[in-house]
Amino acid sequence: ERINPGVFSIVWNLKIAGIAFLLSFFLRREITRRKWLGVFLLVVGSSLAEASQWHSRPQSSPQEEEITAAARVQGIELVAIALIAVSVANVTCEYIYKKTTDSVIPVSFHKQNFVLYSWGVTLNSLAWFFIHIDSLQSFFQNYTRWTVAVVIMNGVSGYLVGAMFKYIDSIAAIFADLIAMFTTAIVSAIVFELDINLLFCLGFGVSSLSIWTYYGEEEEKTKVQIKNGNDEGAEMVTLISNWSQEEEEFSE
Repeated sequence: ERINPGVFSIVWNLKIAGIAFLLSFFLRREITRRKWLGVFLLVVGSSLAEASQWHSRPQSSPQEEEITAAARVQGIELVAIALIAVSVANVTCEYIYKKTTDSVIPVSFHKQNFVLYSWGVTLNSLAWFFIHIDSLQSFFQNYTRWTVAVVIMNGVSGYLVGAMFKYIDSIAAIFADLIAMFTTAIVSAIVFELDINLLFCLGFGVSSLSIWTYYGEEEEKTKVQIKNGNDEGAEMVTLISNWSQEEEEFSE
């Protein structure tokens, strides 16, 4: 109501840079210039992909178009607060998952998920109760098989995101979310005739480049480490072979 959907999409994608900054500043995660470039490309790519669908959204009414300057400022402030909250939440979850792993008494991944989801279930239950306090209805009212399927799939998705927080990082979860967005768009184009235009393809290309830019450096380091390890192994084999020959000559 207070901000244009296009501006909202672009500002909301800045959470990617916010998460990278928090990982670097608070968790002391090393983010090289190449990785920052990958983050920048990810913001641009996801923004282009979302901008490609603006024309397919319903036309706004005259009342919606007449948004005052004060309302726009308030809308951007609300988005900024939500952006900070989401960024802090992602990084905090990653910290909790990894910190308990490094503790004296390790906590299993399943127990971590159970505890964190307990907080989510409790807070959402309280919110539902206060929203419907005047007319309490059945919690499962209007549930269908599709509703149950969505709940189950979101639960599995949350479990996998927790695994990414624990074993990789928050940026990997964003890349996974981006891949899911493009996969959904392609399936929607086939099933629901969603418009896949040039801008969407450009966003897909830039986002794909961002993945290579961000993780390509680590792959190159891994290859160098493997090569160095093979070279050290070859040197060791040569030393052992020379030592064996010297022993044989000494015995003779």
